[in-house]
Amino acid sequence: NEHGDLVVSGEDDPLQASVAAMAEIDDLLALLEGGADQDLALLESVAHKIKMIADQTNLVELKTLAFKMELAVRRESLPTALKQLENIRQCCKMHQQATSRRK
Repeated sequence: NEHGDLVVSGEDDPLQASVAAMAEIDDLLALLEGGADQDLALLESVAHKIKMIADQTNLVELKTLAFKMELAVRRESLPTALKQLENIRQCCKMHQQATSRRK
């Protein structure tokens, strides 16, 4: 919104909220393509935003992975951060597959 807060639409419908959250997370992950995943500041920003979205939509595993990625970036451990980024991508893929079966 205009205050910089993350707002996920469809909060009354958990499935719709989850789909909207995953679309927003996909957009964030796309920012890290093409070598941008070497930028620690961008990695931290994306990890934090994913963590907040996951928290709002009760995606506990995704929130935990994003938190671990955020910590790795703060410790300037790029290899660990990139491993967590891959874990986030895999978690998103599995979540999207599960969600598409529920529609």
